[in-house]
Amino acid sequence: FPVGLPAQGYFDWVDSFLEKNPGYVELSDRKILEWASKSGLWRPKNQGPSNDKPDMKFGIREMDDMSVKRLLSNIAPVACQNFIVPELRANLLAHERKDALSKFALPNFKKTAAVIMGEPTAEYKAKVKDIILAEKKNKVELERKKKAAEEERKRVLEEKKKKAEEARKAAKRKRDGEEEEAKEDEPDEAKEEAKAEDEEVVVQLTDEEKKKVFRKMAVPDLSTLALSQSFTKFTIPSREEGFDEVRYEWSKRSKVAEYVKEWVLNKKLTTRIEDLVPSDSFNQHWIQWQQQLQKWRLKQNEWKERVKQAALRKEQKKATAEAEKLKAAQEKERAEKEKAEKEQHGVAATDGEKPDENMNGKPDGEKQEDSVQKPEEKKAEEKVEEEEEAEELDQMEIDGDFDVFGVADVCDMGKGRPLFADFTFEDWALVSLRFELHTLAHAFQKDVDDPERLGVHVDHLIFYYNKYFRKNLNTKYFGVESFEDLVEFVTDSAKLNSKNKVLESHLAGDLDSFDIFVKLTEECRRERNLIIDSGKEEAVLKFSHALAAPAPALGGGGYSGQQQSRSYQKGARVQQAPHHQQKGWHGAASQQVQQVQYKGGAAPAHAYSATTAAYNPGKGGSPGKGGSYGGYGGKGAPAGSKGYGGPQSQAYGKGRQYGGYNKGYGK
Repeated sequence: FPVGLPAQGYFDWVDSFLEKNPGYVELSDRKILEWASKSGLWRPKNQGPSNDKPDMKFGIREMDDMSVKRLLSNIAPVACQNFIVPELRANLLAHERKDALSKFALPNFKKTAAVIMGEPTAEYKAKVKDIILAEKKNKVELERKKKAAEEERKRVLEEKKKKAEEARKAAKRKRDGEEEEAKEDEPDEAKEEAKAEDEEVVVQLTDEEKKKVFRKMAVPDLSTLALSQSFTKFTIPSREEGFDEVRYEWSKRSKVAEYVKEWVLNKKLTTRIEDLVPSDSFNQHWIQWQQQLQKWRLKQNEWKERVKQAALRKEQKKATAEAEKLKAAQEKERAEKEKAEKEQHGVAATDGEKPDENMNGKPDGEKQEDSVQKPEEKKAEEKVEEEEEAEELDQMEIDGDFDVFGVADVCDMGKGRPLFADFTFEDWALVSLRFELHTLAHAFQKDVDDPERLGVHVDHLIFYYNKYFRKNLNTKYFGVESFEDLVEFVTDSAKLNSKNKVLESHLAGDLDSFDIFVKLTEECRRERNLIIDSGKEEAVLKFSHALAAPAPALGGGGYSGQQQSRSYQKGARVQQAPHHQQKGWHGAASQQVQQVQYKGGAAPAHAYSATTAAYNPGKGGSPGKGGSYGGYGGKGAPAGSKGYGGPQSQAYGKGRQYGGYNKGYGK
């Protein structure tokens, strides 16, 4: 029973043993395939997933269902024969060795375990070099034969073309009555090529090939699945298991035990667990993260909408002020024109007569500028506070000395501004990457529950990432080629160990909240912007837009407690289903809405003529709750005026039952 490790010369040693001991009969799946092939059975050339367990695909029931192997295992123990049983995986497992020994219970068998682990003998190393040299020579000969066959094909084709050309010329000469040309003797190229083929192929091993102790097989000794499921249970045989002798072919027992232990530890780092299942605690944590991320995205959208509305109000007020200024200038011009006309027609008051005065003691025709300006000034003063608030909201920026990690609430740094207000899709991608790599490092160690498995190796990062988060991790989406470069984006939360290339997290596994991932991302965003502003364009992130997850709609279902008030847009309004048909906000789906053309009112404020009344937008209403629309604005221009607030638009402001447009734009 040879006992060795996969990919470390196991079957080469077996072949060498059989060459030296032809009296032994091999009992293995690969030997059954050899016997079947020599018996004339046909099977595909593909051997299968491994040398230890090749596929039995002959199309014959007794061969494919392993009936032949079971028959041989029952016959062999009663035969007077020497056997070698090279079952690689089975001979490494204690319970499998016990089952195999029980079949050879007769006293006429001497049961020996040949342990082929550790440093190979010089004889074996020389044998491996001879095999590698022979394979290399065969490859060169095969390539030379292939090349010679191609050259021969070309030569024959060229010869046919040449003969056809000669025949054509001969026919032409015959027609013209000319004599045939004498043929020149040509060298026999075929003999020269045959001579070249007889030359012996000379190949040599490279320095790298000379250093090889074990050669790489075309087919692995064990399949990936079989290895990952069993290598942690590999053990060294002992006499207590029922062996009459345990012979160590290469290294001594003490060195072999240490060698196997080190090999298993290395495999735990580099071999993935195919049947690993994420725990329920991870799944709950993952759901919580998705919910929190959704809330943050909604909060950012709400803030952007506030800034947008503030900017819109600012522009509207600016347009209103310009319109009032223009109206005053027109009134003044009209008054001066009327006064000039009166003076021209002699209507002016005679000397000594007192002109008619109005109620305020002013002469008729003079504009009561004070009485007109005072209400306007009062109205302007009432709007100063709101206008300043809009400007402050629009221009609010984080101070350069601002401490990101001192923020108590990432959703409100002050006046409702979230810490992530300026995040782009690249920043959100980095927020998710920080959380996912950190969580993967901790969840893997918890689910595996093996202190000897230090973590996720970089070679299997994409495998475990897909298993835990059920999505692919494509480095090209982040503008890099390797996972090492990918992790460099988030070294403040995760890293790859420089010695063993295992993923590690800098953060504790039991965080109280997810805020730290936003803070780390904001801190890096500010530093990156400073570098870019200094002229280093290489700091610009070049992420693919495939990472840009669709932003959640304002007022959608799921996790939003209230909906953001909608902004009025030119030419369209939103119709909503009756209130009793709407779903609640607790996990409800987004309400379906329909865009219809709004025909009420006149053109927007920036398009009015000099004769229309100014648009007075009024103060915005409070946001609606529980799936309803928010307020569109308060009292508009007086009813019947020529501007935005004309009678035609009054119907737009009466939807109070849906959260209230607050009498909208028309009333």
